[in-house]
Amino acid sequence: MEGPWPEQSAFDDIFRRHYRKIVSALLRQFGPAKLDSIESATQEAFIKAIQLWPLKGRPEKPLHWLIRVAYNMVLDELNHSGRNIPVSEKEIGTSSIEPNSFFSDEVSDNELRMFFLCCHPALSIESQVAFLLKTACGFSVSEIARAFLASEETIAQRIVRAKQKLREEKIEFDLPPASELSQRLEAVSLSLYLLFNEGYSSSEGDDLVREELCDEAIFLTKELIRHSVGQDSKIYALMALMLFHRARINTRTDAFGNILLLKHQDRKLWDQRFVQEGAKYLNLSVQQNSLSKFHLEAGIAACHVFAVTWEETDWAQILNYYELLERLSPSPVVTLNRIAVVLLKDGPKSAVHELEKVEKYLDGLKYYMYPAIVGEIHGQLGSKQKSEHYFSQALKLARTKSERSFLSKRLKEISRITK
Repeated sequence: MEGPWPEQSAFDDIFRRHYRKIVSALLRQFGPAKLDSIESATQEAFIKAIQLWPLKGRPEKPLHWLIRVAYNMVLDELNHSGRNIPVSEKEIGTSSIEPNSFFSDEVSDNELRMFFLCCHPALSIESQVAFLLKTACGFSVSEIARAFLASEETIAQRIVRAKQKLREEKIEFDLPPASELSQRLEAVSLSLYLLFNEGYSSSEGDDLVREELCDEAIFLTKELIRHSVGQDSKIYALMALMLFHRARINTRTDAFGNILLLKHQDRKLWDQRFVQEGAKYLNLSVQQNSLSKFHLEAGIAACHVFAVTWEETDWAQILNYYELLERLSPSPVVTLNRIAVVLLKDGPKSAVHELEKVEKYLDGLKYYMYPAIVGEIHGQLGSKQKSEHYFSQALKLARTKSERSFLSKRLKEISRITK
């Protein structure tokens, strides 16, 4: 055993990095019919870790310890044994997963395999992704709800129905033939995208950025590209998008965790290794005759990372990308971002005009950026009362400490400056 483990954040990190590995391994052992038992046992294993590790020290191999505990719990529940059956490190590592023609038997590939297994075509795309994020990534219902801009009740129902359907139709967690893998690529790519987004802009907690989630999403996407099904235009574009954002990740907050807007980020600190690698994948993505939301978002990210200064940003091109994105993959967030670009490019009068066109569409959106952008528009128009009202609404909707700190600061600035 290693030394004591005093910080709760350390357990949170272990949970984030290992939850999907444990569930993936146990699902291959016990099958989807025991998914509820597997999830419960995995959570109980983490509770035991929180209780024991601070007293006895962290195991040399935390993942193996957690899998062993969860494995024995499932066995006990199934009454296969009246005692805990020890599992060797070899068995609970990677060798318990049978290799196949598509993926190797490495743990990392096992996780990617899990993404494909969760995305069963018997489920809707929305249910596939919600089920995957909960099962394979360990996301909470609230995190998934925020990713979909849906209510927690809606997401919880999707997950319950997905589990029920898998049980009723006795669907096994077997990898389909290579010819059928492409049918699951849309849900897999969207899940990787949302996994990265949760790391890039956390929906809960004190930290805006969870770098380990971003790196995990990048790693899994690269693993996907290693195989023929992932050598697809939209996957290349997704990879470029992730890498462009990853280049800027360490400049998104200051030393105290406060949000730094793009305008105030130190561009000299952007990691050019990620920029250049992203450019390589973006070039690959345009060699095939297709266009996806990932292409357009990667194009937007490219405009930012290749602008030497804030003033040199090509806002006209970015606006063009958002207009195309709004037609190709419409969403309230895309519309909000387009209006934000109009504000930067053409000023508050043009932005409020665009806002008036879509107010009914955005009405009721429980996302802090909506009232924040509206508040910014009215602030620049000199309407102090309206601006303060909307920033106050945004503050109520903010979920992270860094978001609340940023909005509080902006609210004070508006109160001071406007008349």
